[in-house]
Amino acid sequence: MGSVLIGQYIRGSSVIHLLDPRAKLISIFVLMFAILWIDTALGYAAAAVVTAAMLYIARIPFKTFLRSLRPMIIILSFLALAHAIVTPGTTPLFSFGWLSVYPEGIINAVEMVVRIILLVTIASILTLTTKPLEVTQGLEQLLSPLQRFKLPIEQFAFMASLTLRFIPTLLLEAEKIMEAQKARGVSFQQKNPWKRLKSYIPIMLPLLTSAVQRAGRLTDALEARGYQPGAKRTRSRQFVYKQLDYGAFTIFGAVSAMLVLL
Repeated sequence: MGSVLIGQYIRGSSVIHLLDPRAKLISIFVLMFAILWIDTALGYAAAAVVTAAMLYIARIPFKTFLRSLRPMIIILSFLALAHAIVTPGTTPLFSFGWLSVYPEGIINAVEMVVRIILLVTIASILTLTTKPLEVTQGLEQLLSPLQRFKLPIEQFAFMASLTLRFIPTLLLEAEKIMEAQKARGVSFQQKNPWKRLKSYIPIMLPLLTSAVQRAGRLTDALEARGYQPGAKRTRSRQFVYKQLDYGAFTIFGAVSAMLVLL
């Protein structure tokens, strides 16, 4: 298993694994929407408890999940720094010439980091407990009413599934490129943030080249199998809501309402 869990699937028999993909999509989207409304410390604490409980119920090792968040540290650090700098306030904590950092900026940065971690964690739980094809089929069925407006729902669901599928693949490719660059003497441990950001530039070009090559091979594979966008297809498995799914709707709806009220 790679260092990044989002986009991967772990076989299991937990309650979350057994839910209908449509029930998981609806419940998790509602929960993520509720997290976007949170603006209090109590609300974030409650959301963290709910997220940790979901990890436990899905039987996902907590240490493994924490290790998967390491690649996000650099991105979150830059985002937090930007929020801390640009957020205005009343009394600055400290100033460096024209640059002033206010308590409001620190609070805003912390809220942003916590919110992103919670959203990424919940999205990862969806992909870890649902097969990519089931995510595609569930999303397609949920959006099927929009086909009346001639919208390409099937293509959209297919692209979303491919995106989730290739996130871990591309990140694994990036790790291999980093190891190759380290073997050539490139250092990624610069203390200066600008120099560290500059050291990642040699990774981007080969990673982009690899992504384009994979896209070309995927296109050839789809054409070889006779894939035609918009063609009518039958499904080997038909999704039917069960009592467990209705229970999930009730629980996630109540939890989301509680988070919004907090």
